[in-house]
Amino acid sequence: MSNLDQLAHEPADDDRIEHLARMAMEYAATDPDDDENILFRLNHSSFMGQFMGAVLVRLRDAENNLREVTVAARRDTALKLARDFEVWAEKESDDARKAAYDHAAIVATTHAEFAAAESLPGGGTR
Repeated sequence: MSNLDQLAHEPADDDRIEHLARMAMEYAATDPDDDENILFRLNHSSFMGQFMGAVLVRLRDAENNLREVTVAARRDTALKLARDFEVWAEKESDDARKAAYDHAAIVATTHAEFAAAESLPGGGTR
């Protein structure tokens, strides 16, 4: 279990993030040199710290999801290109162009295999 998971087991919902934003704006609106605001600022910073674990979990989860989607999209695009090149090679009568399409299909397939094997956050592969 990572340190982040120990801070918060569930990601923050939208209401919690909105509340944290309001607290940060209230904190920023106070004068740090005003002695009457010291306790207010200390309390505010303490409460904001309690929210941050859940917010960081949400950020980590969103970034992991985006990365997975990006890797999957690259793999799918490369596979589609490989199939297209194979179809074009089958239809081609010119040997040089046929060879070029075959080579492009191999390159696209290799790219798809690399994308599929790319490690994701947490050490897994897609």
